[in-house]
Order: sequence, then structure tokens, then C-alpha cells
Amino acid sequence: MDRLLHYLNSPRHSLDVCMYLMTNMDLTNAILKLNIRGVKIRVIIDADMAYCNGSALKRLEKHRIPVRWMKSTNLMHHKFCLIDAGTDDVRCTPVVMLGSLNWTTQALNGNWEAVAVTSQIKLVEQYKIEFERLWVQFKPIVDSV
Repeated sequence: MDRLLHYLNSPRHSLDVCMYLMTNMDLTNAILKLNIRGVKIRVIIDADMAYCNGSALKRLEKHRIPVRWMKSTNLMHHKFCLIDAGTDDVRCTPVVMLGSLNWTTQALNGNWEAVAVTSQIKLVEQYKIEFERLWVQFKPIVDSV
């Protein structure tokens, strides 16, 4: 958790999160702090998991963090985030964190999970292309109430 939070607290300009399920409050709080600092944040989440018990979605929406999903029979099962992947700032090293880890307390404390962190530019660029493809394809979440 400490290493994950270390990377999650590092963006200067942008954080793009593509996550099947987000319920962990420590990670959600880190995202909200970035938002307050002025970091551009975008989140893509699976539609079926968006409002599940404990989902961080409502907190993200409350802070006007853009979140997108697609209602589909297919799962949006990605689990990755991009840190400063959309900047030309030479002070920043673009990073992608990827693996099997959903951002849930169960996954962090009770499961065997894999997480890789890399600044290898070809990998970062491939994940950035995938995020941008989904961002265009998916729609903003609109409160139906």
C-alpha cells in the first residue's frame, strides 16, 4: 500500500485511472487530494461495478472528477493507471501502473495480486492509446435521479 500511495501521490499534471472496481478509501482520498492540487484526473470504470456497495464513484462525482463508463454485456476489466502520461514537462517521468489489482481493500489486504510499475515509454504509450480509445468510446456517467 505504501508503494502504491507513493506513486499515486506523484502526479504533477495528470492521472488517468482505468479500473474495474474502486472501493479503497485510502486510494480514493489520494485521488481527491490530487484533484484539490489541480491535477487533471479522469476515471474509467466498469458500469456494473460503478455503484456497487462501497464504490468510490459517488465521492469522485461529488468532487466533479470526470468518470466514464459503458453499459455493455462486456466487462471493462482493465486495472491500470497512467501518471503524467499526457505532459511534455521534462521534469515528469510518465508512468503506468498495471496488473491484476482492483483498488479494493480486499484486493490490497487479502488477495494475491500482481502490480507492475514502469516508465518504459513504449508500454506507457500503449496504455495511453488504450485509455484515450476508451475515453472517446465510453460516455460520461449521468445521475439518473
